Amino acid sequence: MNDEKQKAGDISLRSPFLKKLDNFFYHYKWHTIIAAFLAVVILVCSLQTCSKEPYDVEIMYAGPKNLNDRQTVLDIQNAFAGFATDENGDGKTVARLVAYWVDETYYENAGEKAEGANVAHLANNSLTNEKAYHDEIQAGNLSICLVSPYLFYQVHKEGGFMRIDELFPELDESVYLKGESGSVNHYAVLLSKTPLGELPGLSTLPRDTILCLRKPAYHLLNASRLKKQHANAKAVFLNALGYKDIEN
Repeated sequence: MNDEKQKAGDISLRSPFLKKLDNFFYHYKWHTIIAAFLAVVILVCSLQTCSKEPYDVEIMYAGPKNLNDRQTVLDIQNAFAGFATDENGDGKTVARLVAYWVDETYYENAGEKAEGANVAHLANNSLTNEKAYHDEIQAGNLSICLVSPYLFYQVHKEGGFMRIDELFPELDESVYLKGESGSVNHYAVLLSKTPLGELPGLSTLPRDTILCLRKPAYHLLNASRLKKQHANAKAVFLNALGYKDIEN
């Protein structure tokens, strides 16, 4: 029996194809592994690019309103699409809204608020979405933000948003967020104080919703794409701030 196994082994080793394959892999093992890895990465990226609907601008909402009404989402997307340009050349302007429900009032002493609901479950969902919000901020793909004061200050204290009065000096001071001492925060515009906030969809957001613009992000592997995305988002942001209700 051992002799038969040995002969079978000898036959397999003497196979010209297997010998060439073994020799090739011996000399080019790491080249092959790296090439295979890059091929998989390129394939995945290509599939994601092909399957992703082309958007001209993307906006993020993060706050206590659960945007589960499709018409509200469409209204907000259409509002910002009206301030965008046809970046991808497909003959239309399309905006995409990314929404995260985050309500910090569920974190502590929320029993009375969620009558008949699983408070722990809601709090966990809110915390998960809060992390997703910060992940989006870190990634830098979404620059135009509609956020609650709670979420705004978390990023603002790290210097994550742009100073708006330097981008739009003619904007009235009354639209900016004011602190408890009455000081004006020029990094945050109260959406409800602007004509933009009266548009369909946007008018349904909480009155303290803040409109702000993320600072440009930089990641070595996609620096050029992020720079272009942010420049486009900034142009849409400024067009939106400059919106005037023609009826007033």
